[in-house]
Formats: sequence, structure tokens, C-alpha cells
Amino acid sequence: MGAVNSPKSDTFWGPREGARGVVCPSHFPGEGRGPVATGPILGPGLRRGSVRITGYAAIYDVVDRAGDVMRFGAFAGAVLVPLLWGHRGAAVGEILAIGEGARGLWIEADVFDAGVARLVRQGALRGLSVGYRAIEARQGAWREILRADLIEVSLVETPMQRGARVESVCLTRVMPAEAGISQ
Repeated sequence: MGAVNSPKSDTFWGPREGARGVVCPSHFPGEGRGPVATGPILGPGLRRGSVRITGYAAIYDVVDRAGDVMRFGAFAGAVLVPLLWGHRGAAVGEILAIGEGARGLWIEADVFDAGVARLVRQGALRGLSVGYRAIEARQGAWREILRADLIEVSLVETPMQRGARVESVCLTRVMPAEAGISQ
């Protein structure tokens, strides 16, 4: 697990040039309700043509298509988990940061699988979904998820929660020295 930091509050929306490549800005302003698990800025699997995404993987207090309602705090202490495509197979990316905000569980990730990154860039793959194991739930008209173990986050065509979506997509690149490429 990476270091735990306070949530980001930068409100700059467009891509910006960083020392190590283009960095997607955080756009979760005012989300100071919990710690954030973070990993390396550029993971070891990052490749040319990959994309950096940010978005909400789970939305709180909204009934999903299966009748579940995630509540704030359900993912307290979430750690970095694999980024999959459709809840199966090998990782297609790496989650760099994850945290709970007032609206839901947000992520920042690099998608390094070339085919999946292309679908994300084209707008064909913009849903997010969480794979979890409910630890504490309350049954009523809906099943309320009060605490859960986060197992993975997936890019999906149709998310269980309509608002769980990729909200920004930025191209990323590995600088030649970092990629082991001599100029």
C-alpha cells in the first residue's frame, strides 16, 4: 500500500505538463472526508499510448441496478486494488489513488493495456464498477452496504450505478529516461 495522504483539492480541469509526463489534475474539490491511499505517480507497467483516468467507482446513497445502496464509510481504509476490465482477467491498469469523498469512492488510475486504453479514449468504455465483499449490510427496501472489502475496480460498458463513470481522460507518456530508452 502507498502512503496515506489527504484528498486532493486542485480545481484545474485540463491536462498539465508535469516533470514526468502529462498528469491528469485531480477534480474532486472539497472532498476532505477521508484518507487517500496512493501509489507511485507512474507505475512500472506504464506504456506509450496509455491513458490516465479519474472518476467515481461507487456513488453513495443511490440505489444501483441490483438494489444495493453504498453508504459513506463503506470503503473506509480502502487500499490500492487491481484495475480490471469487466471484473475478470489480468489487470489492464494500475490505480494510483483511491479515496472516499462526499459523493462516493473516487479513483485515479493509469490504463496501460493498449486496446482498453483506446476504448477509453474513444469514449466506448467509460463505466466504472467495484468488486467488493460486503462485511456489514442492513436489509430493508434495499440492501445498504455499510462496510465492505474492496477487491477490485473495473472499467465496464454499463455500470451497476449509473453515475459511476470515468470523468476525465488524459493521455500519458513515459519519458525516455524512465522507460529505459536512450535518445
